[in-house]
Amino acid sequence: MRIFLTPVQIEWLKKNAWGKSHEKIAALFNKRFNSEMTPTKIHSRLSYYGIKIGMQGMSKMVPDGTESVWSSRKNSCMVKVSNKRGQPIWKLKHHFLWERAHGKIPKGYRVIFLDKNRSNFKMSNLALVSSAEILHLTSLGLWFNDTKKTKCGLAIVRHNLAIHRRLSQIMGAEEHKRYRVRTCRKKMKRTK
Repeated sequence: MRIFLTPVQIEWLKKNAWGKSHEKIAALFNKRFNSEMTPTKIHSRLSYYGIKIGMQGMSKMVPDGTESVWSSRKNSCMVKVSNKRGQPIWKLKHHFLWERAHGKIPKGYRVIFLDKNRSNFKMSNLALVSSAEILHLTSLGLWFNDTKKTKCGLAIVRHNLAIHRRLSQIMGAEEHKRYRVRTCRKKMKRTK
């Protein structure tokens, strides 16, 4: 359902939205007009009516290396890296630190916090892992709140994946797939 604003509401947004977050604008708008607009709906209406809030322009003036916590990315800490063609470039802080120490992150890989603490940026707490490794870490319950335990879990996952890569080479992809299905069924029967 599309929400249309009255001319008075549109004029109020034009006068009062500049330099504020969507959350702040929604709170002020709801208080002023006794409505229940969410930050997402406010964002949508601002875009629809072409009202700029100025945050993008403000981030151009911020010097490189500035840190900011963005609630839209699960309270992730972001670092301004540079301006490219007049647009600010922001990166996740843990990605920025990893790339500064080890080089570019390969495609299909991510940097994770070993102890799940998103504010612990020590290099010993960061690890470069593939999507498959993350999947296995979480599905096997080997990602802990302790760095040492998670490192051990990651070693187990990497060893397990290496075994299955080698089996796939020896047996062939199709036979290996059937083998994995059989072993999964046996495991499921044991747990019942």
